[in-house]
Amino acid sequence: MAYVGDSVTMDVHGARNAGLFPILLDPYDDHAGADFHRVKSLSELL
Repeated sequence: MAYVGDSVTMDVHGARNAGLFPILLDPYDDHAGADFHRVKSLSELL
């Protein structure tokens, strides 16, 4: 199961701690090279 959020601290780390697959909503590409999946818009998930 995946969890989509817009905060690395709250959403990515929280999802990992809960055993979920984290996906960061990162429309401005602020976290390029991160070790988690990122999307620029929710439409990329469809």
